[in-house]
Amino acid sequence: MAATTSRYERFPFIEQLNGWFARRPRLVDIVLAIAVMMLMGWLVQAERGGFRAPDAGAYLCAVALGALLLLRRRYPLFVLMLSVVVLAGYMSMGYPNIGFGLPLAAALYSAAERDRHPWSMS
Repeated sequence: MAATTSRYERFPFIEQLNGWFARRPRLVDIVLAIAVMMLMGWLVQAERGGFRAPDAGAYLCAVALGALLLLRRRYPLFVLMLSVVVLAGYMSMGYPNIGFGLPLAAALYSAAERDRHPWSMS
């Protein structure tokens, strides 16, 4: 029988880093939430387009999108749906465009991972 090898055989530091993050999921969620809040705030501040200048409501939406990620492991579908609602509300109020992919990426990944099958589809 052939010996099993790691996917990261050529890059052992990636496997170590992956293990470190796997042991600290809450810390990963906190860092992700803060990063999304900061990046969304920066995108709102850039004022690219929109009919309305950003005010407290725009920044509140940015904070809400980041804060929702703290719940993504326990309630992934709820977080995804509420993130879509917050983002749609933000866009409908005419605030500057921040794009859809970035704030929804982690929520979508968590929702997809929650219902993944243990067997291959190939």
